[in-house]
Amino acid sequence: MSKIFYKLNIDTTPDNLEQINNLLGVKQNKNTGIWTYELIHADTPLAIQEDTVISHFLNIIEGKYDQLLRLGIKRENITLWIIYEYDNECNMEFHSEDTKRLGENGITLCVSCYQYSDN
Repeated sequence: MSKIFYKLNIDTTPDNLEQINNLLGVKQNKNTGIWTYELIHADTPLAIQEDTVISHFLNIIEGKYDQLLRLGIKRENITLWIIYEYDNECNMEFHSEDTKRLGENGITLCVSCYQYSDN
C-alpha cells in the first residue's frame, strides 16, 4: 500500500498563522509549528486530480507574494513537498508546465521517498 503526502509549507511565526489562512483562503490542516496545508493520497482519490496538485498549490499562493512579504514571508520560506511512502517501487513524473511554474515563482520542490515498513 503506497501513500503520497503533498504539502505546501510556509515557514513563519505562530503569530502569522491566522493571517495566512485568511490571505490564502485555505486553513492549515496540519499543526507542525509552521503553516502547512496537506493533501494525502492513499487508497482513496484526492478531491483534485493528482496530476494537478502542484498547480493547485501554486494557484493558492500566486499573486499573494507581496501580502506574504508584508508578513515577513519571502518566497524562499515557501516549499512544496511530495512525500512518497511506497511498497515495491518509487516512480514519479512531473509535468513540464508545473516545474516551469515552480521555477518562475521561485518555489522549491522537495521530494522524499521511503519504503513502507509495518514494523
